Order: sequence, then structure tokens, then C-alpha cells
Amino acid sequence: MEASGIKKIKAVEEENRRLRQIFAVLSVEDRALKDIIEKSFETSQGKQRLSAGNALPLPTSEALNQGCSVYA
Repeated sequence: MEASGIKKIKAVEEENRRLRQIFAVLSVEDRALKDIIEKSFETSQGKQRLSAGNALPLPTSEALNQGCSVYA
């Protein structure tokens, strides 16, 4: 194999190593963000359950339609 071919292979291998390292870092960051979102979602659901007794009922589509006709 020629020297120029060996240099190209080494350059490609170095780029591959660098890209694998970047991928590893991004994968860890992705997992951490997903964990944060999941914990945040679980916490917000727990808060909703605690306040469910004090929550006002959500309007039904019928009530919303009546409200819309008032402003039409």
C-alpha cells in the first residue's frame, strides 16, 4: 500500500474515533435529559393527584359550545 493511502486510512480512523467520542457524549446527555423529563413528569403528576380534591371540574364540550354561542 502506498504512503498516501496509509495516511488517508489513518485520517479516516482518527475521524471515526472522534465521531464515536462525540456520539458517546451526546448519548449520555440524551439519557440524562430524558431522565430529568421523566422525573419532572412524575413529580407534576404527583402534585396533580394531591390537588385533585381541590380541582375545579373541567368544562364539557357542551358548556364550551354554549360559551361560544354567547360571543358569536
